[in-house]
Formats: sequence, structure tokens, C-alpha cells
Amino acid sequence: MRTPECPREQELLEALAGGRWPDGAVTELEMHAGRCDSCTELLTVALPLLREHELAERHARIPSSGVVWWRAQMRARREAVDAATRPIAWTQGLALACAAGLAAGVATFAETGVRAWLGWGVTALAALDPRTIDLARLQALAPAGTLPLVALGLLVVVAPMAIYLAVADE
Repeated sequence: MRTPECPREQELLEALAGGRWPDGAVTELEMHAGRCDSCTELLTVALPLLREHELAERHARIPSSGVVWWRAQMRARREAVDAATRPIAWTQGLALACAAGLAAGVATFAETGVRAWLGWGVTALAALDPRTIDLARLQALAPAGTLPLVALGLLVVVAPMAIYLAVADE
């Protein structure tokens, strides 16, 4: 159970905080602290904490001002890069979502053409004989929508590469 608060506790705390305990303390305050349970309890807790604080202050390594300045500059640069690249990342994400939606729409629209083209591919591979390749026969096997589908595939592959090469600085 906590003992009642002593009216001289504040005076004792000020002496501890000011570094006047026990060397610069008034002898009357020292005698009071020896008799008062509340002040003895306060000293029991506060003195080890103050000693630990003094020890930590002595062993603290404060970096030089140049190191602090350099770290602040690096942090400012990193934050500036993050702020500058955030809109770019959002735009790339939006472009990727649009491309995925476009691809899904094209795939849905061209599903029958894709199935026919894949069927033609399987038939063409089966009909290929390495010794005799007959292009006229392969063209006859091709479904009607093969040319637009091949053109769309080339556009999907070549267009991003052309845009990249056009806007690349290096």
C-alpha cells in the first residue's frame, strides 16, 4: 500500500533533478528523507534511475554535424523520389488494368476466330511434311479470319515496343 504523499517530496525531487542530492542537499532534507517513508521510497526508485541516466549520457555517441546533414539530405532525396514516382506507378497500374480489360474484350469478341485459328494451326502442323511444304495447301486450310487475327497479334506485340523505343531517352 502506498504511503501518503509527503509535503517535502517536491523539494526532494527538485534536489534530485538539479543534481544537488546527496552532496549539495540541505542536511535538514537529508534527515527528513531518512525518517519519512514516502521520501525513502522515492529515493529508492529515483536514485538508480538517475545513475542509469547519467551513465547513458556519458556513453552516448552523438554523430558529427556532417553525418547528420548527409543523412538528412539522403532522406530528403529518397522522399522526393518516392513523391515523384508515385504518380508514375499509379499511371502504370491504370495502363495495365486497361490493357487487361482490352485483352479480355478482344478475346471475348474474337473467341470463334481464335478457336478456328487454333484448329487451323493443329491441322497445319499435322499436314506439314518437312520434305514437301505446300504453301498453297496451308493457305487453303486457313480460316477466313486468320489475317486480321495475325495482324491484331502483331499489333499487340509490336506497338508497345515501338512506343517504348520512341520515348526512351537512352
